[in-house]
Amino acid sequence: MAAQSQSSKRAWKLEEFVAHTSSVNCLSLGSKSGRVMVTGGEDNKVNMWAIGKPNVIMSLSGHTSPVECVKFNPTEELVMAGSKSGTLKIWDLDSAKIVRTLTGHKSNIQSLNFHPYGDFVASGSLDTNVKLWDIRRKGCIFTYKGHTDGITAIEFSPDGRWIVSSSADSSARLWDLTAGKILHSFSHNGPVNTIEFHPNEFLLATGSSDRRIKFSEDGSVIFSGLQDVLKVYNWEPIRCYDTVQVGWEKIVDFTVTSNQLIGASFNQANVSVSIIDIEKLNMTGSSGQHMGITQDHTAKVDIARLETSEIPNSEKAPTSQRQSLTDMGEVERLSSPARDSNPKDIPVDPFKTEVGAVGDTKQSKSNEKCEVENLSEKTTDADDLQSCQNNKRVSSAISSEAVSVTLKEKAPEIDLSLFPTEKTDSKIDENKILLELLKDHSVICSVIGNRIQNLNAIHEPWMNGNIKDSIDKAIQIQDTAVLVDLLNILIRNHKLWTLDICAYTLPQVKTLIQDKRECYIRVACQVLRLILKNFGSLIKSTLRSTDFVTGVDITREERLEKCRICYEELSNIKTVISEKAMISGKIGGTFRELQLAFATAID
Repeated sequence: MAAQSQSSKRAWKLEEFVAHTSSVNCLSLGSKSGRVMVTGGEDNKVNMWAIGKPNVIMSLSGHTSPVECVKFNPTEELVMAGSKSGTLKIWDLDSAKIVRTLTGHKSNIQSLNFHPYGDFVASGSLDTNVKLWDIRRKGCIFTYKGHTDGITAIEFSPDGRWIVSSSADSSARLWDLTAGKILHSFSHNGPVNTIEFHPNEFLLATGSSDRRIKFSEDGSVIFSGLQDVLKVYNWEPIRCYDTVQVGWEKIVDFTVTSNQLIGASFNQANVSVSIIDIEKLNMTGSSGQHMGITQDHTAKVDIARLETSEIPNSEKAPTSQRQSLTDMGEVERLSSPARDSNPKDIPVDPFKTEVGAVGDTKQSKSNEKCEVENLSEKTTDADDLQSCQNNKRVSSAISSEAVSVTLKEKAPEIDLSLFPTEKTDSKIDENKILLELLKDHSVICSVIGNRIQNLNAIHEPWMNGNIKDSIDKAIQIQDTAVLVDLLNILIRNHKLWTLDICAYTLPQVKTLIQDKRECYIRVACQVLRLILKNFGSLIKSTLRSTDFVTGVDITREERLEKCRICYEELSNIKTVISEKAMISGKIGGTFRELQLAFATAID
């Protein structure tokens, strides 16, 4: 009966524990895995935790004053923390060592964020300034000035072009990252505490009375965290779909993972974590079961469609373009004349097209109430900045990397000495270059042709809806690259996975984990994360179940057998992971992260 009661709940408190020896000042959840949390306290420490485990994983020291804000980087490999003294420190979690210490703020650092794909971070302080830092050069690139009170939150746009800052001065400001000029200022009736970009569209949400807001993973709705309440909103038009009572008191941060919204808060030295079952929320407005308009009218929602090329600096959109409603903060539609595509699909180098704007004081002085201070070297190395960005742009398509690995193994390198450089004035021998490019052309064509043939072999059963046969075919043809292609597709389609697919795939995952090619190892690790998140609790609960039924329950017996197979395969893989967890570098860090996932899911 207790289990049945728990399953019927939409929200419940997962845990509450003492996180520091003195008061907790800040916390942040890892948005990638949704399974880790970092806290900062008056004891000058930064502590890392696994969600659901009250024992500290790692305690990071180095600050000499209370920690005021903390943040994971997007891959959860780094943790950044700002202190009361205005110092910013970054730790590498693999080595638990400080990799950067940045100074320059004159007061408490209250907000931090990592650039979505570059080696840059932003910080906001009680000194009213926002600073952009180059991690590699260990220095400040820009100081964005214009707010009249402390900075409360900072967010980069998904494409990396813009940065938005919110402040206790009742405003949020949108900045051009490279030129440093203000594009727009949004006003509230009170301090702006939280800001969030839409994941796929040029839409910005800001929250005033709300403690925290977040777009759903697909961007269809907004989750708004208030005192002991979660609200679900449609953003166009603004409408409250659902209201859930949650015992998180004053929400500080939340994230979404595995159809669960995880919210965290703190009170004195204690941290509490609450869970909301997203599948039980009304997110379409199709039913009135949980809908209702809130009676709390302490904040408003403003909607405006803006063309940034037409926005006068420090001016709001005309009232005729705005709609006012209640309960949240502010939502703004942002349209860039230069881009109409999904901002996440094509990362844009913030320093590529406007490097000349670095240090351009004429442009910054033309903006009212906006001062940009260039603290970097006067002669900015454009090539260095470009290289910094390019190093981070790794394609998400593992199949492309697998093709390149195969070609490198079968074709010799091209003789680059035949190609002229900027320093040579010799005439180009086009015939020699053409012959060099055509060398081993037949080998390359053969590799690609075999690849296409093998992909066609698994395509037919896939189109018939028989995923297991597709996997079986990929195993039979003994082309690891094709198997990796297939797994990469399955990773992007979580709903296609079943216990049967898990049991059939795990032996192949064990082989890939031990492969010498890093791209194959990464795909195997992604598959393991997916299986542990989506099926770990099912496997564990099924194997531990003591319920018995009269007669033969074929369905239950089949499920139990599949769970046994999966558990045995996962146990074997766990042994391999434990052996490889001592490896240094990012791969070793990935294996250590998987160790934590195993401990959380099936131990």
